[in-house]
Formats: sequence, C-alpha cells, structure tokens
Amino acid sequence: MGVATDVQTVNQHDLDTFHKEYGFKLSPQLDDAQRYEVLEMLHHYKSVFARDMTEIKLSTGEPMKLELHSNRKMFKRQYCLSEPDKVEMDRQIRQMEKSGVIEPSSCSHYNSPTYLVMKKNCQKRMVVDLRGVNSLIVPKLVQLPQI
Repeated sequence: MGVATDVQTVNQHDLDTFHKEYGFKLSPQLDDAQRYEVLEMLHHYKSVFARDMTEIKLSTGEPMKLELHSNRKMFKRQYCLSEPDKVEMDRQIRQMEKSGVIEPSSCSHYNSPTYLVMKKNCQKRMVVDLRGVNSLIVPKLVQLPQI
C-alpha cells in the first residue's frame, strides 16, 4: 500500500499518541512498518474524523436539492420517552444546536420521531427515525465508476 507523497512524516511517538486518542482498531496482522504507514495516512486526514459534536465541520459544498414525490406533508408523533430519557434527549439536542450540527426550523410540515439507544459504554445515543420523511424523497441514482 503506497501512501501519497504529500503525507508528511510524523514521529512514532506522536503516531502512537494519535492512535490512542482516536481509538482506531487496526488489524493485528500488520507489521510495525505497515501499522505506522496506516497511522501516518490517518493522521494526515485526521480532520475528517470527528470524535464528538464539536469536531463536526460544516459542509462547504452546495446544498443538495431534493425532489419530492408529492406535496404531501409528513408529521409523526414523537415516541414516548421516560423522564430521564427526555432530559438526555434535550441535552443532546442542545449540544447539537450549540455545535451548529442542527438549527431550529420554522416549518412544522415535516418531522421525524427520535429515540435513544444504549451504546456499549452505557451512554445513550440519539437516533432519528427518518423512514417517513425519506419515503417522500425521490431517490438520487448515482452511478459509481467501475474500478
């Protein structure tokens, strides 16, 4: 595997620290040279790996234009949540708002219910059920180039 020539060499100590901070799971079958080559490449592109909400960057591309099958609106009731889950959901929504990942909407014609799932580390992750809204959108068919 050849790494692009624009990847600057980083010392092994810094790569080990980077690996520990980001928690990448690398194959144990890699020898040390291969392992550090992969870590150098990951380090070079580390700006695309968000470890929390505050590291997510805004897209600089043009907004995607979505076509709808019809003018039908989609509003689904929120799923029932326990009081502790409501508090956690509100906390996560405020954090996403503060980080600029989401913004308030003035339109109530479309929504998607949310719920929380337990992660391996016993924290809760917010999940949005987008099936209803997605059913209104005309799929974008993109032909991927053959390699």
